[in-house]
Amino acid sequence: MDKKTYSEVASLEYVTDTLFQEEIWEEILSYIEFQNCIFERITFVGNFESKLFENVLFKQCDFSGAHFGSSSFLSVQFDNCNMVGGDFSHSTWIGSHIKHCIAYCSNFNGSILKKSGFLETNFTEAGFSGCKLDKVEWQHCQLEKADFHCTSLRTIDFRTDQISGLIVNLEDLNGLVIQSCQATVFLPMLGLVLKEDLE
Repeated sequence: MDKKTYSEVASLEYVTDTLFQEEIWEEILSYIEFQNCIFERITFVGNFESKLFENVLFKQCDFSGAHFGSSSFLSVQFDNCNMVGGDFSHSTWIGSHIKHCIAYCSNFNGSILKKSGFLETNFTEAGFSGCKLDKVEWQHCQLEKADFHCTSLRTIDFRTDQISGLIVNLEDLNGLVIQSCQATVFLPMLGLVLKEDLE
């Protein structure tokens, strides 16, 4: 795998088998395909929309506030990354995973997520509104006040996740898998008031 710098590839359309380390990447507006690449400790600043990433590893990278909307993430791994406030809206995720990341207030609205998984990541107040989910797994994630408005949660398993304050349409809860102790999160949506048993 070759090691290159931002300046060597910023004007290319296709980049493969390349290692990038410890750089600041400023916005790239042109279309680029990255395949079989590793990004390690890279800070992304500005606009990186409409890119393709396939068989790519992002390790300890900083996406905070960067724009990756309308991009494709195919077999991509995000490991120990800062994704706070990052914009990944209207993107396609297939066979990709986010693990041990900080992603609160991140934006995935309108995205397609298929055969992907999220492990031990903080998605507090993140946006998943209008998403299409197919065989997506969340394990030990923080999803407090995350917005799943207009996103069907059928077959999604949130039993290991923190879901207090979850924003979701009542009809989209059909088929959601939770623990009995998590059911109280949705009682206000049903107009119910939970009180302790009278002695």
